Amino acid sequence: MGGIHHISASIEKKIGVLGTGYVGLVLGTCLAEFGNNVICADIDTHKIEMLKNNQIPIYEPGLPEMISALTKKGTLAFSDNPAETICNC
Repeated sequence: MGGIHHISASIEKKIGVLGTGYVGLVLGTCLAEFGNNVICADIDTHKIEMLKNNQIPIYEPGLPEMISALTKKGTLAFSDNPAETICNC
């Protein structure tokens, strides 16, 4: 009674991240790495196409490898429709 209870089971979430710049792309990738299903959305269609082709528009050590692995795993995806991303998450 009154103690701290730890949850041992992982609870996966469906998360939408708006923006795929230095903050949004790294945040979305890290959230997916922790087991969440993440969609990173941006209105820049060129940037989204780059990401879908595993071309990373920013420099962050290790990020290209993480994005490649997570997109293959299916826990990280990209969209050029932020409104749809919000509705689906």
